[in-house]
Amino acid sequence: MAKFPTANYIDCPSPLDCISYLKEDKCQLYADDELMLKYRALNDPTLEVTGEQFNTQYIVWPIRYDLDVEKSRLLKKWMYASVANATLDLLDYKYFSVKLCPLGFAGENCDKNCDPKHGASDRVGKCVCKSSKWKGDDCSR
Repeated sequence: MAKFPTANYIDCPSPLDCISYLKEDKCQLYADDELMLKYRALNDPTLEVTGEQFNTQYIVWPIRYDLDVEKSRLLKKWMYASVANATLDLLDYKYFSVKLCPLGFAGENCDKNCDPKHGASDRVGKCVCKSSKWKGDDCSR
């Protein structure tokens, strides 16, 4: 806030209130922990998270200071391995990511056609044209 003193800020009583303000056009931008926003978007089809990242999301695992040395070493080894072998990516995809159809397909099971140049499915499988060059209302073939 000190960096942008002329900007208008709204203090929200809770994160859910902030999301409501965003939906009601009372504010234009809401920034929160990426995983929390993605989780809220999974449970609220009217909320779309754009996926823009301002910085890297770090995951913190607190470990007891008096944990057995060998257990601590093994736990840290697992943590590093889970980052290196993409286990965390798989967990993120399973629990926090909205599953979208590939370009050119739509529908709940991605079995319907969508314009291959302009169309992509939204979170519920509806074909949506994302390109600024596309002016049509419906881009299904």
